[in-house]
Amino acid sequence: MKVHIINLDPEDDHVSARDKISWARSPKVVLVWPRRGRPLDRRLDLAIVQRHASQLGLDLGLVTFDPTIIANADLLNIPVFESLERLPAGSWSEKPNAMPAPEERRSLAELREARNADRGALVQLGVRGRQIAVGVSIIAVLVLAISIFPSAEIVLDPTAIPIEQNMSIWIDPQPGSSSTMVQGQSVTAEISGAIRGETTGRIQLPQETAAGEVEFINLTDGEISIPAGTGLRAGNVRFLTTEGADLDSGEESSIILAIEAVEPGISGNVEAGTIDSVEGPLGFLVAASNLERTRGGRDQVSGAVSVDDMESLRNDLEAELLNNAEIDLATQLDRGYELIPGSLRVTQVVDERYDIMLGEAAESLGLALVLKIEALGYSVPLVREAAKQELLALLPKNRLLIPGSLSLEAINAVEDWPSMEVLFAVEGALAKTVDRDQLRQSLLGDPKADAAARLEQLLGLEQAPLIRTSPSWMPWVPWLGMRIDFKWAWESA
Repeated sequence: MKVHIINLDPEDDHVSARDKISWARSPKVVLVWPRRGRPLDRRLDLAIVQRHASQLGLDLGLVTFDPTIIANADLLNIPVFESLERLPAGSWSEKPNAMPAPEERRSLAELREARNADRGALVQLGVRGRQIAVGVSIIAVLVLAISIFPSAEIVLDPTAIPIEQNMSIWIDPQPGSSSTMVQGQSVTAEISGAIRGETTGRIQLPQETAAGEVEFINLTDGEISIPAGTGLRAGNVRFLTTEGADLDSGEESSIILAIEAVEPGISGNVEAGTIDSVEGPLGFLVAASNLERTRGGRDQVSGAVSVDDMESLRNDLEAELLNNAEIDLATQLDRGYELIPGSLRVTQVVDERYDIMLGEAAESLGLALVLKIEALGYSVPLVREAAKQELLALLPKNRLLIPGSLSLEAINAVEDWPSMEVLFAVEGALAKTVDRDQLRQSLLGDPKADAAARLEQLLGLEQAPLIRTSPSWMPWVPWLGMRIDFKWAWESA
């Protein structure tokens, strides 16, 4: 019967351990403790994991040398094994015997017949008892011989074979949304900032005022007084006299007065003869005209706010706020979670204010922005477990994944809120598996130095294997194969 092996990480707690067990596809699950760290060292944590496995209908076993874990497991009736090679083939827990049903009341004849049958059974029981006693004696002798015979433990440190793989894993903040997705965590933050930049738009601003002269002609027989500030027009351009004078009586009498444009700029530079209207009642009494072109009006080119200025400023500030929000959002994640790169998005513009409006003259533009930002995090233990299961499915039969060697890094993500497909760069180390029975047969009775050299050559080990014999002074490997035990370096640490 297949066994689902789960290598615990140092940072695992009962929550991540339960999630890893939920991935199991075999009726038996064994938890392997890491060389460093003490996950699930409280009896309460172990009890929660045991109850979760029981609810899923799974047999739970442990592989650990931690005395605290072993003691807690013994109190909870959880089996503990020395190594993965010593997992029993049958059930890991004994089922309680059912209560015997009450016997029906029998007649006197039936009781007599049963008594005669019991007498025959007693004779047979005597024969069987002797057979059982002999069998027990043989077993006791074997057990005694095994306990007395020399033994050896050989620790193998294989050469690590690096492996790299890119894997796409779906992360979803909604719990239980799909069995193919890994649990994520959504976090939000409100962040504000301000920025100022130069404007690129251009606008013409009036600077100097145009001036000239106008000839007034009397249209009446009487004397007319022309005050300073008399208004005149050349189309939509207004002018005012800068001095006053009296126009003599009699038709065709005239006088020339100085004028100045009301508004500065080149619009006040008008051609000769274009000023032909006098404002107010005076316009019925006199005629007016500029004999020469008015001059002196001048515009100045100045910076102004353009649409591109506003969009560019907004994009720069939003990018800056998103970058600053990563630190704040990462601190909100639960333990064991990391932020997915590129998962940040703006969910609400709380406030957006420009200090100058579009089209207005300005050499610089300022923007104040308040944004609500959301991001998605992933559980490192759960993603590592999902990546490990996917990687194990791709491995050939003669390779195994070295526990604790798996690492991963999120590269990028495809936004599809609320779920997100994340590409992870997964790195790990593999070891070549060995046929331990064949190795035992090849080493029987060899000197320890010769056995170590042969194993190093056959298996291509990282370093010579460590051979521990009992008793320690024994210079050779035991002749009894069942007294030779192999362990990987990470199992004996």
